[in-house]
Amino acid sequence: MGGTGTTVAGSSSIGGTGAVGGGSNGGASSTGGTTGLSADLQILQAHDPTGECVQCATRNCSANLGVGAPIDEATLKGSCLSDSIVALSYAAKKSDPLTTGTSNKTTVTPIYSFAKGDTVTGDKLCLDLLNCQVVSKCGSNNTLLNGCYCGDAVGSDCLDGTNFVGGDGDPTNPNATNPLSTGPINGPCVVEEENAANSTSGSIPTVFAELTVAGAPANLLLVCLFNNHCTTCL
Repeated sequence: MGGTGTTVAGSSSIGGTGAVGGGSNGGASSTGGTTGLSADLQILQAHDPTGECVQCATRNCSANLGVGAPIDEATLKGSCLSDSIVALSYAAKKSDPLTTGTSNKTTVTPIYSFAKGDTVTGDKLCLDLLNCQVVSKCGSNNTLLNGCYCGDAVGSDCLDGTNFVGGDGDPTNPNATNPLSTGPINGPCVVEEENAANSTSGSIPTVFAELTVAGAPANLLLVCLFNNHCTTCL
């Protein structure tokens, strides 16, 4: 589902965060502490110690946050810590930490480290994606999908599974057998989006907001934050 035309103002890059634990979604204070915050809110708090982002998120996007938030596909609600997301288990398509794409030079340190093929639960994949989106600022000055995943690939070229870096569709690959007009797909969160969607086929835009895959709650939370101007951590 690629139609999230949300744009936010740019901001400076921030380094990666340490491991994030679980916890119940308590009320956010105006200080920089994380006591009582759920794991998703801890990621936001780590990049805005004033607490403004957490307060804005809690006020406007509570249905996309916290432990056990119910999944509702009709209204696109649910969190990385929803029971059905936690229950998912995928074999990682690619290793993390990632090598960032050329569309954003920010180095992102994952909050969870795993190798290709490792079995990872949905909540960790979702939180890893959310962390990448917040750290890399990939939604800044772009739609979230284009900025975080597509990168240099435009339109239908972002749906082509051969248009990965070095692939047969990559127009920058001198050995490409079927180069496309734009590309490659090289947004800074390609690895996290693909791991959290359990796919490397170029189908990410079609499942971007499908709450049956682990990454959708992170994507939808970012859209909600942008739409409600909760951008001090972005």
